[in-house]
This record gives sequence, C-alpha cells and structure tokens, in this order.
Amino acid sequence: MEVDEQIKIFREFIENNYYPQLLEAVRKGEIFLNLDFSQLIKFNTEITEELLENPEELLKAAEIAIKDFDLPKKVSKFNVRLINIPESQKILISEIRSKHLNKFVWMEGVVRQKSEVRPHVTAAKFECPSCGNILNVLQLDKKYKEPTRCGCGRKGKFKEISKELVDGQGLVLEESPEDIDGAQPKRINIFLKDDLVSPFSERKSSPGSRIRIAGWVTEVPITLRTGGQATKYDLIIEANSVEPLQDDTANMQIDEKDLEEIKNIAKSPNPLYLLANNLVPSIYGHDKIKEAIVLQLAGGCRKTRSDGVVTRGDMHMLLIGDPGSGKSQLLKRLTKIAPKARFTSGKGASLDYDEPLLIKDEKGVYIEKIGDIVEKNCVNKEDILLPFKRKIEALTFNPKTLKLKWKKIDFGYKHKTKELLYKIELESGRKVTVTGDHSLFSIINGKICQKTAAKHKVGETLIIPATLKHKGEIKNKSVACLLGYFIAEGHARSSKSSYKIEFTLHKNETDIIEEINKHTKKIFGNVLKTYKHGKNGIRAILYGKEIHASFKKWLGPVYGKKAKEKRVPPLVFEMDHSSQKEFLRAYLKGNGGVTKSSNLMSDVLYLFLAQEVIAGCNKRNKIREAFIDGRLVVQKGWRFDLKSPHPKKNYKNKYKNIPLSALDKEIVEKYCRNIKSSKHKRFHWERISYKNLIDRIFLVGNNPSIRGPELTKIFGKSAMEYFSKNPDIYVKIKRGRTNHLYLTNYGKKLYQKLKECKKISESDFGFCRIKNIKRVKSTSQYVYDVSIKKFENFVGGFGGVICHNTGAGLTASVVKDEFLGGWSLEAGTLVLANQGFAIIDELDKMGKEDRSSLHEALEQQTISIAKANIQATLRCETTVLAAANPKFGRFDPYDLIANQINLPPTLINRFDLIFPIKDIPNKEKDETVASFILNLHKDPNKGTAEISTDLMKKYFAYIRKKIEPKITEAAIEEIKEYYVSMRNSGTGDESGIKSIPITARQLEALVRLSEASAKIRLSKTVTKKDAQKAIELVDYCLNQIAKDNETGKIDIDRLSSKITATQRSSISIIKDIINSLEEKLNNKTIPIENVIEAAQEKNINQEKVEQTLEKLRRSGDIFEPKRGFIQRL
Repeated sequence: MEVDEQIKIFREFIENNYYPQLLEAVRKGEIFLNLDFSQLIKFNTEITEELLENPEELLKAAEIAIKDFDLPKKVSKFNVRLINIPESQKILISEIRSKHLNKFVWMEGVVRQKSEVRPHVTAAKFECPSCGNILNVLQLDKKYKEPTRCGCGRKGKFKEISKELVDGQGLVLEESPEDIDGAQPKRINIFLKDDLVSPFSERKSSPGSRIRIAGWVTEVPITLRTGGQATKYDLIIEANSVEPLQDDTANMQIDEKDLEEIKNIAKSPNPLYLLANNLVPSIYGHDKIKEAIVLQLAGGCRKTRSDGVVTRGDMHMLLIGDPGSGKSQLLKRLTKIAPKARFTSGKGASLDYDEPLLIKDEKGVYIEKIGDIVEKNCVNKEDILLPFKRKIEALTFNPKTLKLKWKKIDFGYKHKTKELLYKIELESGRKVTVTGDHSLFSIINGKICQKTAAKHKVGETLIIPATLKHKGEIKNKSVACLLGYFIAEGHARSSKSSYKIEFTLHKNETDIIEEINKHTKKIFGNVLKTYKHGKNGIRAILYGKEIHASFKKWLGPVYGKKAKEKRVPPLVFEMDHSSQKEFLRAYLKGNGGVTKSSNLMSDVLYLFLAQEVIAGCNKRNKIREAFIDGRLVVQKGWRFDLKSPHPKKNYKNKYKNIPLSALDKEIVEKYCRNIKSSKHKRFHWERISYKNLIDRIFLVGNNPSIRGPELTKIFGKSAMEYFSKNPDIYVKIKRGRTNHLYLTNYGKKLYQKLKECKKISESDFGFCRIKNIKRVKSTSQYVYDVSIKKFENFVGGFGGVICHNTGAGLTASVVKDEFLGGWSLEAGTLVLANQGFAIIDELDKMGKEDRSSLHEALEQQTISIAKANIQATLRCETTVLAAANPKFGRFDPYDLIANQINLPPTLINRFDLIFPIKDIPNKEKDETVASFILNLHKDPNKGTAEISTDLMKKYFAYIRKKIEPKITEAAIEEIKEYYVSMRNSGTGDESGIKSIPITARQLEALVRLSEASAKIRLSKTVTKKDAQKAIELVDYCLNQIAKDNETGKIDIDRLSSKITATQRSSISIIKDIINSLEEKLNNKTIPIENVIEAAQEKNINQEKVEQTLEKLRRSGDIFEPKRGFIQRL
C-alpha cells in the first residue's frame, strides 16, 4: 500500500470517528490522540495488518493525516496512541526474539526501575562554513553524530545551528511471577518519549506499578570499549502507549460457581477453623499461628479520616522460630494462597564453597576455602548467623578512610542454593564466584558504589586490595629460596630406608643447581648430587632424613602435593618482605610463572600483594613452545601464566591506577588531558594536570574562607589576580580592607569531586575492569558468607577481590541507569508487593539500609528515598509476614526474646502479632508429631487440603475487595474493657515504677484482627465474638513474648525496650543508693560493697545489683575508676 493511500485511510477513519476528540485535544494543548485498534480493524483490515508488521512507518502516516486537518492551532508534532491491541499480539518478555524486530506487540509486567526524564536529540542541523549549505543529520545512535563532509567537498568541522529535542525516559519492565509459573522473571528496557513522560503519564508508571505496554521491538547497538560496534545487540521496546493495570486482586475472575462456594465456606459453623485447617495441612500443630495467618490474609479495613490521617488495615506478623520448626514452609504456602505475593529472603548474598578467603589467626596469615572455614568454626546449621568458635580475622577496609586493616570475623553463615552463581573474571586474572545478590565494590563516576553481581557488566571497574597489611617476622632468605625452587620444580620422596628431596631441571640451568647447592651447604652442610634425566634433563637430589624432615616442616600442608595441588607454603606468608621476595624470585626463575595449580597461582597473586604489587595472570589451553633461559619448554593443557610482573621485564604497577572510564567525566575532560592520549588510559593523582589550580581549590575548600594576605604569602603577589580569572570557581568578598575568597556552589561541587578522586587514588585499593561474566553451577549444595561488624566487607576470591555482605533489597534503591545514563529508581520487594503480601524469610539478616526504611514501610506504608538527585515517596500498602531466627541458633528460655533477635526493638514493636516457635522436647507431643510425619510419608494424600488452593486464593481476594465491616458498640466495649484492664494490671513497687502490659499499637491490632474475623464470615458488622477472637490471639502472643518471669505479669517493655519494669525499678533504686552514698561518704568514688549492702536492705540480691551496675556502665551513667569502686559520670 502506497503512503498516500495510507494517509487517506487514516484521515477518513479519524474524520468519521475521532474528529471531535482531535479538536478538543488540540484546544487543550495536548499532543496525542488515542485510537481504538478494534475500531480500526472494522474500518480497514488491510491497514491494521500493515500496522502490526510495520508500525513506525504507518504511525507516521497517521500523524501526517492529522496535520492535514483544519485545526484551531498549528501543530508541529502530534502522536497517535493505539489502545485495545488484539490478544494475538500479546507476548511475554522471555519470548521476545529477533523475529519480533519492528513488529507491534504488547505485554504486561511490573515496573522494576525508572530513570529520570532527560532531553534526547533526534536530529541536528549543521552549516557548512565554505558554501553555507544546511546539513540535516538524524541522531539514531547513542553517540552524537556530526557530518563528515559537505556536497561542496569540504571535510572537517561544521557549525551546529539547531537541535530537535524530545523528552525521554527509560523503564525496566519485569514479568509478573504469576505469568511465568515460577520461572526466573525476565526484564526488558522500555523507552518512553513525548507525552508518555508528561507529569500525568509519569504517575502511571512509578516503580512497583503493574502496567500494559504497547509498542514495537527495536535493536540498540552495543559499543565495545575499543569504540567499535559489537556483533550483539540489545533489544528494547519503543513504547506507543502505556496503560496502568489494577492490582492482581481486582483482576482475579470470580464466577457464580466460585461465589457460591465462597458463601458455603462462610456459612460453615466455624469458617476460621475450617480455613486454618486447610492452610498448611502437611504441618502438624501451630493452630494459633494458622488462625492468625488466615486473619492476616483477610486483613482489616483501611481508613482515611477527614484530616487526611490514614490508618492501615494491613496486619504485620513475625514468626521467630528454632530451626526445623516449619516457619519457612508456612511462609512458602502463603505465596500460593495470597492473591498477590512476593517472596524474598533477608540474606541471599554468599560465595561459592571453593572460593579462597584470606584469613589470619594465631598461626599467621593463610588462604583457605570459605566453605571449610565456616564449617570448621561454626556450629553446623544453615540459614543462621552463628558466631565463630575462635578468633579469626579477615582483611577488610574502612569505608571512611578507604584503608585496609585486619578485623575479627564475628559470624559465619551458610544457606542452600539451586540457582546458578555469577563467576566474575577481571582483566588481571582475578575472579570470584558469588550469588546474584552478593555485592562487589565498583567505581562509577568517581565514586565507590556497591552493586550486586547480577547487575554488573563487562567493562565496569571493581576495587581489589593493593596490599596485605601484614609484615612477617621470619627472616631466612636461604629457606625462602629453597622453597621457591621446590614449589617450581621439586618433589619429596621417602621410604623406610630412603629420604630425598628432588629437583627436576634442564641441563642449561646450572646456575639454579649452584644456588640450591650453596643454600643446602649453608643450612645442612650437605652437597647436592646430580644425575642425568632423559635427553636434556638433570635430576638434582638432596639425601638425608634430617633434610627431608626440615622440608616437610617448612612445607606444612603443601607437603606431598602433586603439580595441580601445589600451594605457597603458609610459612612464606610469615616471612619478612625480603625473604618473600626471594621466594618469588626463585619460584619465577624455576618455572617462568607457569603452573597447572589454580590454588598456587591465586596464592602467588596474594603473595605479590604483600610486596604491594598487584600482579596479573592468564589462563590458557594452547600447546605452547617457548625458550626459557636457553631451554625449550613445551606447555600443554590448562595452565596459569603470570603475565605481570614478568620475570624478565621492569614492572609498572598499572592496576594501582584508576581506569579513566570509571572517573567522573568532568574530571577526565578538564584535568586528565595529558593522560587521554596515553594508550593505557589510567589515572593516578600524581599525574593530574593543572596541579596549581587544584592546590588552590583545596586550600580554599579546606577552610570556610581564606584571606587575601594568606593567599599572597602562599602563592605570591599574583594570587588574587589568578583567582579573579576563575569566577565560576571562586567568589571574592571584601570585608573592611581585606579580601576574602570563598568557593562558589560549582566550586564546592568540584572540590568534593577532586577530594573524592584524590582519596580513592591514594587508598589501599587497586582497580581492575571486568573481563567476563559467566553463570556457573555451585560446587556444593551450600553457599557461604562471613560477617564483620561495622565494615561488612572482606577480601576473598582467586587472587583477591573485595566482597561485600548484601541485604535483600526489601525497600527501594537508586541505581546507575545503563540504558539512558544518569540514575534510576528501582523498586524493592515491599514496593513491588503493593496492595499484596511481602513474605520475608531471614528478616534478621537484612541490610542496614533496608532496616531503617522498614520502620517507615510498616507503619506509614510508604518508602521515601533521596539519593543522586532523585527524591521520591513510593507506596507500599503491603501486608508483611516475616520469619527470623534466634540470634544464637535456639531460644534461651531464661533471656529476653528481644535480646535473642537480631532486630532493633523499634522495628519489632511495629508487628501486630509476634509468635515465638520453640522446639522443646516433650515425649507425648514428639510421639504425635512423629506419627503424623511418618503417616504422611506412608500416604501423601493425607496432607491434602479439603479446600483447593485456587478457591482459597479467590476467597481471600473476594473478602479483601468486597467486605468492609463496621465495628459495633458491643465489640468496642469488649476491646475497651480488655485494653483498660490490661493497662491497669501492671505491677508497681516502692519506687513507683509500674509495668506497661499493652500500648496503643496493640489496641489498633485488636481492631484490625476483629475486622478480619468479621470478613471471614462475610459479615457487614464486627461483633463481640470477633473482638473476643482478636483478644484471644493478642493475649496469647503477649503471654508468649512479654511475660515477666519474676512478677508473672505482662510487660511490653520486655519486647520494645529490652529493659523490663522490674529492671527499670532496680536501676532507679541503685541510682538513689549511689546518690545517698555520695552524700554520706562525702566522696564521689564509692565502694561497690557499700552499694550491695544498701541494696540488700531493699530486697535486691547481689547478682541483680551486679547486673544493674553493668547496665549503668554500658549506658555511660557510671564508670569504674579503680577495681571495686564506681563513680558517676
């Protein structure tokens, strides 16, 4: 079909069906018109078929047709948006292939990431200086294009006259878990422009929103680091229309048959009991928890008052259980039943079992597999942070100073994984294999950022250690030299009557033989004996039991290892630098830096770090012939070659310098001009250009202001004139007769950028680009991690990579936008589960950032974020069911529960119900549980629910959407009576301090639970019985978690502040005793014996006095100036 005919058809269609809407849109100043595709099909099927095959061209024809109308205003740009695209064009993101290129499709998904709106150049006009000709250049690629030549023959620079700009924005759309039956959700970049990024349209596509996108698939070229174009392309969707979708609950189809079954459940004698029994029939017991989860699924009623204050209807529940108590199974079952649910784990960030970890203990520094370290030093349990049995340190860096130091490992952790891991290989040969959630540290725009392995890309710069921060004390170059040659070319043999150390060498390596002979004479007094070995070989042998025993001792765990299993002996790491250097010299001279042992090459890279040298290696699998010191060496099979420092070449520590691609662009453009032409394209602070200018910026930046005379004294008489030539950086203000210099706002930003650049450049880091990323299987069913307080990072992996401990990403974060540049807002689990359920396992292991945001998310039901110029508040009207483990594996019945959970009391207090699940041996109960489990194995159908999962999902979707009961006076009185009686049941003592059994938070929880109980019955009113059920559950929880063992009364402070009323009373009494003793003794330093005697008169025993004094010491109220005495601060 010709273009003229296409325009004609669109003109007729719009004139007959949309002309009034077109006039109204133009009058309002809008630049788009929505056309119903189903109407267009009825009008002309041929044009719709072409539109689906070639959408970009056909839509241009439609836009031309619109411009041909006699409109109230002239329009230069008008967009046609299509809605109601046929079902045949629907496609899943995971199904998109090259055959779909330039085809019109639509898809549904969740907005996972959203960038800022930025102008994009679509076309530019240039003028030829020679002939005045105007050249139009379309800007279709990421890189800005300029004309290369004019028709008149001129080549070179052309003058830019104008640019056509459109507003553009990038989204990352992720498949909904419901659409893919448990498979890994795939993502795709979406490009929006023009009216699709207007403030009104933007609200439709905030992170966490579920949307429908219609558009066409297009390819984007990938640019290599060299500047060339890759053979691979990225696929994106250029959006034509965006429609917001309602939540999954509203989309669920419930027919008449379903509704009848829902009503039958509600009419049963006890619908709550019926639903609870069918919740997880394969798990015995936990009746109260099951009832509470059913009420949580039903939910309370969200209320918005006239003053704008919102009271949430969502209930939050926390399960804290001993391992194997079934809490994870309860959580996973909820993901099947909840109408909309997102499951995540508080900690999934770990390393593969075989990954090397650099550690230090009483033996010294050595390298061991992380799996072995955790298994040996922690109680063998999974999914729990467990303390190490002995003191072991790891190399870690201080985020404030960027300096490396050794710090104690506090906890070890392991968990099962079935997912493929990410093997990240660097240009220096270093590599690390981690889970997708594990973060590594990268340099982006001159700043150190944490980024999960799944989001890293080839070419990005990671930080690695540049030193080991360890100096050994053993000084013995002779032993170091012998060990170096032995690891390169030696092996030990022994029998009942023969003990020998052998070195297999080439006949031309006489200097090595002489060197070994010299050191053996020095140490043992023995002479090396040599024998011919093959055509060109020599076997040099040391005989003797004493020599053999010495080598065995020096080699330690390396003794007896074959070529593929060789390691650097631990003894070498404890030698001084000069001895280590001797070992490396001998080792490299012996085999030229080539080995079949992966562990040995990793150890060598670590040992070079002790010399503050960042070495590199290659892995090869080619047959290679090479002459090394005059001998022909043939290398076959997989091997590791040391590529830097080369044994025969002078070495420049290039990995200590930052790649220019990782620096802030402004710093590169203005201050790295002398480096840009270098083929290495790396930067170090000492090589920065314009040093005088930067020194002046630092001088002014390091002071609030600086006086003119001080400048003249430092930089000479022309200093003020120099500063006046840079008005964008400095501002001069005269105070009296003296000029003062300040940095402008731009100058302050530049100062901070330069300061950060200098700090990173002078840190203890090296910088390596990512060479390759592979998905690989784990070498074990478990993956492992270690935790180091405050710093939460450590050095591990092949050759040394700095790894971070990563949280779950529960809330939201700002990430680098690889698609359009700039920064994007990425939604976490709580935002993605908006108006649904967030099910979180291992809540106690989440990151600090998520922990602080979770306070706001649970109560205000919003997530606020302000980073990288992005300020946003995201909705998360989400019900949270979370599980956590006791801090030390199992519950201690004699300690406060709050002390046993790795969560702050302020966060624990935001949960409506908290259930401790204790695994306490009980013969009768254990027999019942064992019989139940064994009978399930005998007949699996016994664990089948009477109510189908699908029906339960529809049941809860229906009551959450349709049922909003009103609370009756009888229910109000029942709740009020319980609340008031509980509030006044707190015990008091002579100090006047009463326990607080219940707070307003529990009162609101009672209302929500009562409403949920009414919803289960499909009732329009909340009755007294509903209130009684709510009271029963709250009272059960309070008795489990807040009962004071000393008084037998409920004290909510046991949970919310970790200090009970009894303890608070003791603290008050002890403080009074200290005050009175100060006056009585007329001395601020008081003997502890006197405090104990006075406290015993008030019925406080010695043990409690000592505990109270310890609490006062920790809080900073008192200190111990000398043994047995205390003093107030």
